Amino acid sequence: MSRFFLIFLCFSIKLYAQNSDQIRRIDSVFHSEESEKSKIEIVLDILKNEKSMSTSKAADVYHKLGLLENSIGDYEKAIEFTRKSVNLRRQSDSIAYYKLLNSLYNINYYYGKLNNEDKRKDIIKEIFSYSVENKFKYKALIDLAYLISEEGDYFRALEKFNEVVNSYNRYRDPKTLLKAHEGAIYAYSEIDKSEKYSEEIFKHITSIDTILKTHSSLNTSIGHDNNLANIYDGLKDYERAIVFYKKAEKICLHYQDSLGLSRIYNNLGRVHNVINEPTTADDYFVKALNFCNDKRSEAAVYNNQGDVMDTSIKLLNNKKAIETLLGYTYEEVPEFEAIKNSEYAIDILDYMIESVDAGTKLYTDTVNTRGIGKTLELVILVDKLISIVRQESVVDMSKLFWIEKASKFYMNGVTLAYHASNSSLAFYFMEKNKGLLLLEGLHKSKKEYFQEPTPEMLSSKIHEYIGNDTSFIEYILDEDEGYGLFYDDEGEIFFKLNNVPQLISDIQYLKKKVIQYFKTEKEKEEYTAIAKRVYETLFPFEKSFERIKNKKLIIVPDYLLQYINFETITPNSSDEYLVENIEILYFLSLSITDHLNKQNNNSKYGVFGIAPIDFKHSNLPSLDRSTLIMNKISNLYPSHMLIGKNAQTISFSKELEKYNIIHLNTHAGIDEIENEPWLMFHDKSLSFKEISELRNNADLVVLDVCNGAIGEHEVGEGVMSLARGFFRGGAKSVITSQWEANEKAVTEILSNFYEELSEGQTKSKALQMAKKKYLKNHQLSEKSPYYWGALVLTGNTEAVTLEIDYFRMIWVVLAMVSVFVCSKLIINHFQQKKEQN
Repeated sequence: MSRFFLIFLCFSIKLYAQNSDQIRRIDSVFHSEESEKSKIEIVLDILKNEKSMSTSKAADVYHKLGLLENSIGDYEKAIEFTRKSVNLRRQSDSIAYYKLLNSLYNINYYYGKLNNEDKRKDIIKEIFSYSVENKFKYKALIDLAYLISEEGDYFRALEKFNEVVNSYNRYRDPKTLLKAHEGAIYAYSEIDKSEKYSEEIFKHITSIDTILKTHSSLNTSIGHDNNLANIYDGLKDYERAIVFYKKAEKICLHYQDSLGLSRIYNNLGRVHNVINEPTTADDYFVKALNFCNDKRSEAAVYNNQGDVMDTSIKLLNNKKAIETLLGYTYEEVPEFEAIKNSEYAIDILDYMIESVDAGTKLYTDTVNTRGIGKTLELVILVDKLISIVRQESVVDMSKLFWIEKASKFYMNGVTLAYHASNSSLAFYFMEKNKGLLLLEGLHKSKKEYFQEPTPEMLSSKIHEYIGNDTSFIEYILDEDEGYGLFYDDEGEIFFKLNNVPQLISDIQYLKKKVIQYFKTEKEKEEYTAIAKRVYETLFPFEKSFERIKNKKLIIVPDYLLQYINFETITPNSSDEYLVENIEILYFLSLSITDHLNKQNNNSKYGVFGIAPIDFKHSNLPSLDRSTLIMNKISNLYPSHMLIGKNAQTISFSKELEKYNIIHLNTHAGIDEIENEPWLMFHDKSLSFKEISELRNNADLVVLDVCNGAIGEHEVGEGVMSLARGFFRGGAKSVITSQWEANEKAVTEILSNFYEELSEGQTKSKALQMAKKKYLKNHQLSEKSPYYWGALVLTGNTEAVTLEIDYFRMIWVVLAMVSVFVCSKLIINHFQQKKEQN
């Protein structure tokens, strides 16, 4: 046995010596003065003739061969060798995951050199398939974030960059952390209105400074100063922007980075244009074109050259930029498929949006009918492209980014449609500017295919909502201009809002006045004068009051109009509030309400009431009047009430789907950190996001809370309020409060509302009658809008039909019978005992 052992030992030593000798020979080649190509040939020859090398050592060799092929620019070969390294490592009994992920990351890098983004994503997925945590996994996550940003999904990219930042303890590599912070700054530099995110941006800038001070060997990337310059550019700090562009220029000159220089000179040209230094700007634009070596940077120069020029020149420059990216010239409107399939689709879309803006200004000012028509064709094309980009974005913030970006664009569309007298197209653009993210979410929650509305579909749909007793009006508004479309049984009126800056000032005045009662007659007179002026601006057509008086009026407001209750304004022909003559309700959009109306809500069991009264972990004041409204509801409807300590979040979430009416009497507010609304229960609060994810089947949700309608306003989408959260969960209509109203007055109005509703009135009619009854029964300052005007109804207005919860009723009856039988038996037992005694 010892003889065989000695033979085996000698063989192993010889094999090891051969293996070691082979490795030494290969290492000496890698470190030699030979050219990279010669090194590769020599090493391959050694590998070919001697095959005794271990799997792990062979994997190391092929990894290094990949690096050599990369250094000479043969990326296909680099991928081939590195893939061999990966395959060999996988065959090992003990996988060296650090080296494996290193090789995979290099393959991802080589595919990047070949501009093969699909393959890069495949490799990154492969890296993520391993549960190990090291710097290569997070470097791959950074690369994925950049790939996502190239698709225009900047907020999703930002999520990835921040994930790397927040996961530092898992990989502990300062260089990777530095690149993640740089990536976040890059993403912010690509997002419009970067001033909105200045706090987050400066956190990343501060973190980069700290890393560089702590690790002196590290440096920021070539593009970092350029990204910082873009940030300051976006913040309109042009002096600091120029400083950082100049820093970036020095770095690019040092590395002879012609593409980087082209972008920097382009940006410097644009900034000098903005600060009214056209000669300096032109010099930089010429330099930028001289250094251009790709279509994107060349197109950007042409676009920027026209930024502060005459609009006709701006249009020509934009067209030239688009043609550069498409690779062909066109007469007036480019082809949809060519743009859709272009690798520069996002850039082209940006330039086309700018072209629409310039065309709208030029052709509407000069009343150029042909120009207006051609620009409308461009609007329709851009609308299709925006829909594709928005739907392909998977993060809501990115969707909101594109919705906000499109908001001014849709205003331009309405402006062009107004001058072309095309009300159908205008109505379509108004609808596209409202709540599309919510509408898409409603389809997603039902696992339905989301089909965006068309002009024809909407024109047909509007007539289902108007009639002898119902009118409809929709607005589109921004800081500068606004339009309205009014429909009734007599026809339609497409009108422009006059003096929009004055209207906005008046709305701000009304917002301030309705949150307090009138202390003097003079205050009331001042309010009435402004309220009449607002009415005149919002209903500027002939005989407007006659056409809406004693009817139901559906209103789709926009922008600041979402913060006022039209019931509280006054027509010119009367001193009465609109609520006294008109039944008003609101839609988020026609498309959203129509979708919600088609839902078959399965649960029809009465009213689900929630009233915590006091709050376990909060210093919020107790709501002692809650029992009044809850008792009123219980007397009118079959109901299930969670009062006091029973009003817990878990009970609410579990029972929510079962009831037709949900009534919440509690506190609401805004989270200072997340800037989103919350709703308080006895044990804790639920956030806007949590409420949005809870499914409900309610015909009506009553948010008997202060400030239930408040939330962050997202341009083109609306107010992110609690009401929106319940709509997202499936509610057909919501009553909520626009300001912190008087609790006693709200309780009185809601009590009368439920009485009217129980007698078969529609929701909007019941609310109007309850408010009219309040006005009739009160005098002087108590008739101020502050008391009665806070509650608004949004959504479906149909009467609520309630079914009795027979299952619950049977249990109640059985319990009562059981109590009666038990009582009878006990009484009989004691009577028998008494008789026996």
